[in-house]
Amino acid sequence: MQLGVTLEQELERLRAESVELGARSAPAAALHEWAVVRRLVDARAFSWTRLLASLEETVPPSVRLVSIAPGESEGRIEVRLSAEGRGVEDGLAFLKALQASKEFEGAFLTSVAETQRGIEFSYTMTYRPAAAGGGQS
Repeated sequence: MQLGVTLEQELERLRAESVELGARSAPAAALHEWAVVRRLVDARAFSWTRLLASLEETVPPSVRLVSIAPGESEGRIEVRLSAEGRGVEDGLAFLKALQASKEFEGAFLTSVAETQRGIEFSYTMTYRPAAAGGGQS
């Protein structure tokens, strides 16, 4: 019986401590510092090798990548791409390939422009890397 009372007292003490800790808030400076640290860790965890390999499998032979700009938005990896092709069909073929890929979600065409080298296309999508099979970076 004594053990039961002691456990109940300990449980009540832990509950009170939990409520007290939950009511505390971290100082703004500490929260900002942790946000900076988290962004640095996330940036180190990002695998350019995996992204480029995924794009290599997706880009049609008639399309040339011009720029790749990954960024973080609401905990997701958002990627902006620019590519060039000989004609509109090339850009649409690339868009269809991105949309068919499991790693590129919500891909859409944001702009089309005629250049001296052909047609330039800009795309935006969410990148969801497949589970890592090895330690690429």
